[in-house]
This record gives sequence, structure tokens and C-alpha cells, in this order.
Amino acid sequence: MSPNIYLIDIIIIILEQRAIFASRKEIYKVLFSDSHFPSLAAVSTTLSYFGLTSNAYLAHIEDLKDMNNVLLHTNEEEGHFYIMNKIEDRGVELYDGRCKRLSITQFKSIWDGVILVVDKKEFEYREKVQNEKLFLYASFILLLVYSLFKIPDDLIITFIANIFGLACAFILFNQQVNIYEYNSFCKIGRKIDCNYVSQKNPLGRWIPIGLPVIGIYFFLLDSASLVILRVQDHLTLIAYVCSVVLMIGLTIYQFAKIKKYCLYCMGITFMVIIKLLIITSPLQPVEVQTVVGMVSLSIVVYIICHLLYINGRNTQALFDKEITLLNLKRDKRVLSCYFEKIQELDIPKNLSLNFGNINAPVTITTIISIDCKHCKTVAKDIYSLMQKFPQRYHWQLIIDGIGVEENNKETFIKYNKRQLNLYMLYLHSHIDCLKALFANSYREQISFYDEAIVTYKSLLNSIQSMNIQHYPFVLINSYRLPKGYKITDIPYISRYTE
Repeated sequence: MSPNIYLIDIIIIILEQRAIFASRKEIYKVLFSDSHFPSLAAVSTTLSYFGLTSNAYLAHIEDLKDMNNVLLHTNEEEGHFYIMNKIEDRGVELYDGRCKRLSITQFKSIWDGVILVVDKKEFEYREKVQNEKLFLYASFILLLVYSLFKIPDDLIITFIANIFGLACAFILFNQQVNIYEYNSFCKIGRKIDCNYVSQKNPLGRWIPIGLPVIGIYFFLLDSASLVILRVQDHLTLIAYVCSVVLMIGLTIYQFAKIKKYCLYCMGITFMVIIKLLIITSPLQPVEVQTVVGMVSLSIVVYIICHLLYINGRNTQALFDKEITLLNLKRDKRVLSCYFEKIQELDIPKNLSLNFGNINAPVTITTIISIDCKHCKTVAKDIYSLMQKFPQRYHWQLIIDGIGVEENNKETFIKYNKRQLNLYMLYLHSHIDCLKALFANSYREQISFYDEAIVTYKSLLNSIQSMNIQHYPFVLINSYRLPKGYKITDIPYISRYTE
């Protein structure tokens, strides 16, 4: 784990104080992909991404007495940041993910006099609701309730112990896969550190998939057997005993060798012991039907856990590569080489479709073809961007069509019916226009205003004079978006184009 991961907690505090709520993943992505990371400039740029302006100053300790929640830079660990919660004659209270109290003398010895003051909120940031996660949580709860009704009464406590054990294993797995995540009980003081314990796992060389996945397999398999087979036999007892021996051995190893502890690992150990203590007695004899069912369940659960592990590993690798690539894309030397500034488009705004904040600092101009699938993807990405940053972007949408040489109104309408339909919808409702743009089918207008036809003809004449080679044609404040950059990259690089 990166030693600078604590900066996410600091930025979250600063954002939440100003009613800005962002995911840890998004903060990690913005902060760690900055070409100046780790530095005060990277923190300031990250805050500006979420709409906050900030300035760095050299200050005296007396100046701090009139300030609250200011960001300080210290000389600890070759540069460490803290939020100053309060300062009194008795000492200073600091926060870097954990609260820390120092005397004035101790504070003076580490503070280098640099502070970062957040000035104002420039624009609004909206975190997108993860509907997929909500669906998964709801599905899990429904499955859990259904399972409780299916299980015999004498096995319910064992099933509940499985759920708690499964939760602990999933939390540990999520912590290992997603470096940006934070779990309250994973790191407390100097002795409790789940990530350190995981790195020192003595079985790592023999079990590369990690103990959390083994835990998920054990609890998921036992839960499935309780719901489907609804029995506990001598094979179950053997599995429980082996699990208890393994987990107690690993717990002893934590205390004796690693000398740091993982509360979630201990939670798993506790649940395994509970399952052994409450196993129903007398046990049912081992039957061929039960063995066949158990083998089948074992294979199915193994496949599920294997896919979970592969997906987690691939997601982690992909995210790491995404951060590396974004870091390269945000480098000013790369931006200056690839971003080409062109002349202003000779297309009046009244001839185009305009969405968002017309006075925004960033104008995204797109010229698209109505039948281009990639153009539709670009348009959807820009719309999502405007949903996320409703005040930061102005979208000038220009839709190309087919010019008709002869001055025939019916022929012109025939070849440009959908484009004209969008322009007519735009005059009545911008929202309806966007819905029709993204839809696969649309309701045709019975008639078109002559004014709309004349306006669209003027637009086509302007587009033809530009000699555009391919669609979509995307500009960001007169800078052409080069190949290799995506619409989703714009928030990270738009400061360069302002």
C-alpha cells in the first residue's frame, strides 16, 4: 500500500466540510494520476477538480490561531500533510486519517510554515449513484431472507455465523484488491494492520490466491450446503476441525511472529470456532447422495471464487494501468505536444444546439454525424460529464447533414429529417432533444418550421467550409481533442485548455 494513501482521508474531510461527497476511488484516481504527486500542487489540483479553489501561503504560528481546518505541510517523512483541527496554548490537534496531539514545541519542530487555504466553491460536483451496487446489495438481502426460510431451525445459527464470516472475508478481499478503500478496523494504532498481516502471510507462497478467497470459498460452500443439502454429517465435522486448526495456527503466528494483528482475520477465526461448537449432534451418517451433492457444490463454488479472484486481480491491474496512462496524459509536456489549437469555429451559437452552462469556463464543441455509432457514444459521455459537473461545461453540439444543390424543400427534408426533428425538439425542450438524440427510434414531426430549415441550411454551409475529415470532431476551448484521449479524460486536463 502506498504510504501516501492517507491523503485521501484528508481530502475527504475537506470536501465533506463543504458538502461535496466523492468516492474514495475517484479521489485516488485524480490525486495519484497528477504528474506532481505527491506535492502541495497535486492536492490543490485535486481540490480544484471537485470545484474548490485553494492557495498556498507561508504563515506564522500566530496566524494559525484564527484558522480552522487548514491544511499544513510538515517535514515528517520527507513531507507529510495534516489538517489542523485546533490550536491552543496547551498544544495542537492534527488529523491525517488519525487524530494526533502535539505540544507547541513539538509542532514547531515539524511544521515548515506552509499552509493550504481553501478559498471558495467554484462549481458543483455530483457523484453518480452506483445503481449496479444497489441492485447487488438488494439481491443479496433477498437471497439471505429466502435462505433463512429454507434452512432448518437447528442450522440457522450456523448459517448466520457463515454470513458474518463471509462478510469479514469479503472486506479483506476488497481491501486487497482496491488499494483506495478504507475500512475502520483494518488499521488502528501501530499493532492492528490488516494489510501488513496479509503481506506477511506464511502460506502466500503455497496459496497465491490469498486467504480471503479461501475464507470466501469455505463460508460460501458451507452456506450453500446448508440451504441445498440441509444436513451436517461427519464430513462437515472434519472440514470444521481442519478450518479451526488452520485459523488458530495463523492467529498464533500473528501474535508470535508478525506481532501485528488483523481484526477481520480474528473475526473469521472466531466464526469458525463458533461453527464447530454449535454443530448439531448427533451427526447424520455420510451418504452417497450427500457426497455427490457436496462435490457438485464444491465445483460450482470453486468456479465462483476463481472468477471472483480473476476479476479482482484483472480489475486491480486495469486500474493501475489506467492511473499510469492518465498520469502520462496529464503531463504538460505531453499535452503541449498533442493538443493542437485551431482557429475559432465560424459557426454562430444560434446555429448549433447548446446545452449546459453557456458561460462555463470550458466549452466542448462536437460536430457529429447522426448515423455514426461512435458519435453517439461521445455524445453520451459528454452528457454524463455535464451531469457530473453541471456548471463547469458548455456543450455546443453541431449535427452534420446532407446538402441539396437544388433549392427543393421536400428533398432537403427527406435527406435531413432526423436532424431537423432534433432541431425542432430543441426549440421546445432541450431534455426531449437529448432523449431523441440517444434513442434508437424517434417520433417524426409532421411539419417543420421554415425558420428551422433555413437555419439548418446555413449550418451545413458553415460545416462544408471546414473540410472535416472524420467524425466526431471534438474541440475543447479551441483545442482539438487528439487521438488517444477520451471524453472522460476532459475533467483531468481541462485546466490546460482554459
